[in-house]
Amino acid sequence: MRRMTVLFAFSFLLFVVSGAEARAQDVAAWRADVDTLVVSLRRIHPNPHRVTQPSALDSAASALKARLPRLSAHAAALEMQRLLAMAGDGHTEWAVLPPPLRGQWLPLIFRRFEEGWFVRTGDATYRSVFGKPITGLASVPIEEAVARVLPYVSGENVIGRLDGASNLLRNVKVLDALRITSGSPTHVSVTVLEPDGSETAVPVAVTDESWVQPRWIDVDKLLNPDVPEPLYRRLEGNYACAWLPEERMLYVLFSEIRDEDDTSIAEFFSGVFDFARRSMPDKFVLDLRENSGGNLDLNGPVVRGVIQTVELDRPGRFFVVIGRDTYSAAMNLAVLLERHTHALFVGVPTGATPNHFGDTRIVELPNSGIQVEISELYWQHSDPRDARPWITPDLPVNPSASAFIAGRDPALEAIARFQATDSTVASFGPPMSRWRRASQLQNERWPALLVHAAQPLGPMQIARPEIVEPCTP
Repeated sequence: MRRMTVLFAFSFLLFVVSGAEARAQDVAAWRADVDTLVVSLRRIHPNPHRVTQPSALDSAASALKARLPRLSAHAAALEMQRLLAMAGDGHTEWAVLPPPLRGQWLPLIFRRFEEGWFVRTGDATYRSVFGKPITGLASVPIEEAVARVLPYVSGENVIGRLDGASNLLRNVKVLDALRITSGSPTHVSVTVLEPDGSETAVPVAVTDESWVQPRWIDVDKLLNPDVPEPLYRRLEGNYACAWLPEERMLYVLFSEIRDEDDTSIAEFFSGVFDFARRSMPDKFVLDLRENSGGNLDLNGPVVRGVIQTVELDRPGRFFVVIGRDTYSAAMNLAVLLERHTHALFVGVPTGATPNHFGDTRIVELPNSGIQVEISELYWQHSDPRDARPWITPDLPVNPSASAFIAGRDPALEAIARFQATDSTVASFGPPMSRWRRASQLQNERWPALLVHAAQPLGPMQIARPEIVEPCTP
């Protein structure tokens, strides 16, 4: 019996030692990947220290390597993203979500509106949290949870990073790594503010489904199913248009800069501008608010078409709707329109800077297998001195949850009621100089949006285009 006890103890000791050796090997492998990431970032990126000093990146990498023995694999993978986010570039990030961070999700997608954080879409089982401000996630206030997530979100400005935070907030392994939850819970509570001022914590079951499922529903369709969607959500495809005869408004939705199989961007916009010359609209609207990019080489026909159609390119007649999702190649398009046309911008600041990095190269870290993408080009479509964090809208319209649920489009409403005057037209100045004017407005108009809820919108004319006709032959 004593011999068996000794053998068992020896075997257990071997198990512990071998486990420790394996763990040491894992830590060494992760540390080597940290070094590979930092070296790759500096070798590929045109300016990896635009917002972070070299010493700060080195210090963060060293601190991460020291912490690795105490980190889980999913926490280590998340910390790699923090190093990438220090480049201050929305294109430099994970190429795909690392395997250690997959498999545990909340079946809700959050969105920041004017009044705070809400459920944008999700599993209708949890309808009790739809349409109410979210005040907490697990036991952590929502603003604190967002603050913990933000350092791990790649982006060029806080508008884009706040928007990017929404997906990390529903990743339960991310929540565990940031100590918002603990371990692998079966449920995570989402606390909402009730109309009477009380709070309700709703337990939401964790799922392995990472994206939208058939049983999911948008908040407006759940709470207000009989109201038609606004045009920017009703029209389909990468690009579409509508003629609103009562408003004499030509509306074009441009949601992705990629050619469709049946009609190219050049062909589509050629038809749009032909229609404009025939119909002579009072207002021409190009909607880029949900356009996150594509192939910037396809922007030419849009810019040239506006410039050549002099009937449209006038202050108070040509409007461009922008938003936090206006990004990458769509940001390039917005900058070109700002510099070369008389467009008035409507909405909220863009999610990207006028001059920004892009065109990424994928690097696979050799030990963890994590794939990251690193920008290798600097796109400078604006003035070289233009250091704005975004394009500031001429007609600021913050997106509100109440308007979204009601099926309203405050941006289109603002355009419908806008009347240009001689002084208004003169204040915008000629193209090629507008970036200087706009740069003076950004800190005056948007501090509330960056810190907490923005100021409420004033009363607006509700413009629901009941009559919509085709806009191309």
